[in-house]
Amino acid sequence: MRRGNWVGVGMAGLCLLAACSGGGSGSATKSTTTVSSTTTTTVAVTTTTTPEDAVKQAYLDYWKMADRLLATPDPNDPEITQRAADPLLSSLRDQLATNRSTGHHTTVPSGNTNTHRIDAVDVTGTSAQLTECFVDGRVEFGPNGEVVDDATVTKVGHASLSQVAGQWKVSDIRFDQRTPGVGTCAA
Repeated sequence: MRRGNWVGVGMAGLCLLAACSGGGSGSATKSTTTVSSTTTTTVAVTTTTTPEDAVKQAYLDYWKMADRLLATPDPNDPEITQRAADPLLSSLRDQLATNRSTGHHTTVPSGNTNTHRIDAVDVTGTSAQLTECFVDGRVEFGPNGEVVDDATVTKVGHASLSQVAGQWKVSDIRFDQRTPGVGTCAA
């Protein structure tokens, strides 16, 4: 990451001159000068992202993409290869192809809870593991618009990510616990 300080300086000046004179002896000339200036300094702020923060963001970006694609299944969407690595990559493409061919889609209706809370991240070199609690409020619809599954479920699980060419990709997601309804990780 490139660091740099940017300094911008602006200056505005204002000069007023007034001369007064009167007739006769004892006349005097009075001169007044007023100078006003403003200086502005701007310094660029550089932020650094930790590897843990980069993993968290990559994981949340994966889910944002997955929710978008589950609503309108497209197994060939180019973002899939930016966010996922095998074996998850192949599994996601298969699911999207199946959903498209059967007319199924999944959305998050307004008012439903659909949150990911990342509880722990462990980064070792180009591999990362995270633990999360996911309140899944998505609704699956069939080919005729009928509700196939509208159960809200709280899931606790783990994900694996790998760094490929400097970019974190999700390679596996496993949910070990599933509890009906909105669980403790909704807060």
